[in-house]
Amino acid sequence: MRREPRTSRRTVLTATGTLSLFGITGVVAGGSSSTVANAPVPENADANTYPTMGTDSDAPTATIYGNYKCPYTRDFVFGNLEAIVEEFVEPGRLNLEFYNLAYEPGDTSEYYISSSDPRLAAVGVGVWNEDPDNYWGFHRETFADMPSGTVDYDELEERVRSAGVSNAEAIVDRARAGEYDDEIERVATTAADDGVAFTPTMELAGDTTAPHHERDAILDWIERRLGDDDEEQDSDDEEQDSETGDSVDAEEGTEDEAETEDDPDEEDEATDDSDGESEDDEFVWVTEPAESDSGGETGIGTEDDC
Repeated sequence: MRREPRTSRRTVLTATGTLSLFGITGVVAGGSSSTVANAPVPENADANTYPTMGTDSDAPTATIYGNYKCPYTRDFVFGNLEAIVEEFVEPGRLNLEFYNLAYEPGDTSEYYISSSDPRLAAVGVGVWNEDPDNYWGFHRETFADMPSGTVDYDELEERVRSAGVSNAEAIVDRARAGEYDDEIERVATTAADDGVAFTPTMELAGDTTAPHHERDAILDWIERRLGDDDEEQDSDDEEQDSETGDSVDAEEGTEDEAETEDDPDEEDEATDDSDGESEDDEFVWVTEPAESDSGGETGIGTEDDC
């Protein structure tokens, strides 16, 4: 893990609080879309411990590791996340769950960015637990007015209330009493298992990547791990082959016979050079060639992450 670069970057973030440091205040001002705030919530939301968006419980689920104080997670929320919701979540191809990383992966004795992280994460889980329909609005508003410095429970209660979430006082009381501590610590364990070294990180199908860089790259990365379009295309191709195969074979067979009659010696040459291979051997793929994912390798971050 890149301890020194990340630690120094966090120190700067905590000291300055934030937004203008990276010249990205315009992200919030320009982010008028409500795609994330209005993201679909599963019908069985109670079955999900952590905030989740999606329409099909049988669809694959990707996990986003982020932090409410991380400006790069905010960039993702106001940038590529909206495209992912439109492209994959709303059509029911993908579910997304958010894990708020409050501690270093695998080490709950060390805060991820600041001592406020466990409070922020616990209240977030509490909002989801109490009022899942309003969670993603709260999520977006939290990043629009990103917390800085020490964040106490009074401020968190006001944030929850201003987002239109029900029972704000009860949510904060439960977080204060430690009712969500196990869930928050479990995220640190899962992050370590997934090899998370920075936020934001997306995990899907056992692979991880930084989801906040080039938009087309992350959409393609997700597409390759879903593969449902490929399966539909394969099915269509097989059906088309079954309908046309007999007539094509008949035509090819007639042509082959004619060529054989015209030049029997040519047939002998082809047989000698084939070395036992058939036409099918040349064109049938058992698996696709392995690809290299630039900019999204597991465990590799850049200067643009927390």
